[in-house]
Amino acid sequence: MSSADAPIVSPYAELEPPEILAHNLQVGARVMAAAQSFALLAFVFAYFYLRTLNSNGAWRPRHVNPSAGIGVALAACLVLCAAAYFVGVRRLGDGTERGWRIAASAALVFGLGAFGLIVAQLASIEFGPTSGGYASVFVGWHAFYAVNLLLVLVWLETLVAQSLHTHTQHLAPESGDVSAPFAVMRPAGDAFAVVLSVAIVLGLLGYLLLYVV
Repeated sequence: MSSADAPIVSPYAELEPPEILAHNLQVGARVMAAAQSFALLAFVFAYFYLRTLNSNGAWRPRHVNPSAGIGVALAACLVLCAAAYFVGVRRLGDGTERGWRIAASAALVFGLGAFGLIVAQLASIEFGPTSGGYASVFVGWHAFYAVNLLLVLVWLETLVAQSLHTHTQHLAPESGDVSAPFAVMRPAGDAFAVVLSVAIVLGLLGYLLLYVV
């Protein structure tokens, strides 16, 4: 085949084979999941250590009483976020683009709702991190988990935005730089599911420790 017959490839085209892309995304997702696990499990260790130590009986004074209603709403938003996203991943596997966009967008809304509830909880409490062991873990956990959750949601937002972009490329294929843009969504969606799963499990663990136990 002569150079004149060779296909014209955009300099921004996706040249990496799909299986390599999927492998790289899975490795990166597992590293991210491990990083957030190590960071947040430090607060779980602090919870059990300080609760067992209970210095001067000041583990949890009576005035340290966060809103249980916000805690329940937070846990519900996390569960709904995970449920909506995994419904979307199944649609992604079926190649149903519209179903994926709706479910992923719903997961993003529920995730942002959870983030907003954490901010509302921290704004409503009448104690600080110096009000005993429980209070220090409560404030530290919620602050750190909020940042972690926001970073996870940023990735989800990019997936939703990418999905919307691929939709426009189907309407005008000549404007795209990837021959099958929606095909790259599946490995990215599967990789994100790993990170989201860990974030949700850790969030529910924090709810059990700080609101139920």
